[in-house]
Amino acid sequence: MIYVNTIFILFFTFILLKDYSLTKGKFIKAKIFNAIAIAFIIYYFRTSWVWLNWFILKADRMELAFTKDYGIISSSFMKIDYIIHNSLGAVATIAAIGLLSRNALSRKILLNLIPFLILTSTFQFYMGMLVKRIDGLNDYYTLLISFIASTILLGWIYILYKRKFMIEFFDEKTNK
Repeated sequence: MIYVNTIFILFFTFILLKDYSLTKGKFIKAKIFNAIAIAFIIYYFRTSWVWLNWFILKADRMELAFTKDYGIISSSFMKIDYIIHNSLGAVATIAAIGLLSRNALSRKILLNLIPFLILTSTFQFYMGMLVKRIDGLNDYYTLLISFIASTILLGWIYILYKRKFMIEFFDEKTNK
């Protein structure tokens, strides 16, 4: 597995450096933040493809995983959230790969996905906190903490790609 990750990292680095060489000496801040955001998105949603595959190939096990309610949220809702979250995560990884070559459409897709990813991540965090048994927390506080964590983890990407310097960075590629 480590060899596969290394190959992907080298491949993505090559694409990024090739694209960045087109505007040498310009947009340095945008290039750095773009690389960090791409790495974060791919790392954060790297397992979405695996879980979607697991859901399709091992549907019976999936049903067992969602047989009980999670706190104040029903098992049916959590199963739907799980599927939506991993589907959107898979799309986010594809959009992040598009960001490697400054594809403006990928940026727009990602900006449209992030609010939904924050919402679905909230419920995934909530489920994770309940599974890990963090005792002493009210279910509603746990849900609030999950929302805050999701917003912090994903919200900075939304803010980043809305910034003027990033818009100019992507427009430079589009105008050529």
